[in-house]
Amino acid sequence: MNTPGRWISALVIAAVVFVAAIQITNPHSYVSEAIGRVGEVGSGPEAPLTDLTTIAQIQTAFNRDAGHARLLLLFSPT
Repeated sequence: MNTPGRWISALVIAAVVFVAAIQITNPHSYVSEAIGRVGEVGSGPEAPLTDLTTIAQIQTAFNRDAGHARLLLLFSPT
């Protein structure tokens, strides 16, 4: 027996599968980025914290990681 609820469920599942397939095949999506970083060393909780004291050090480190997400935190004691 075909009920409207079954059709809606089938359409929702089809839509989720379709969107997931697009995300996995898109090289610029979050999912592709996450899959690519699974085996990456030096990221995550064990990644080193670098104390940079000059603008040249900051610029060099920032430019070295072009194409990756970067987070720059500035702390001041005052």
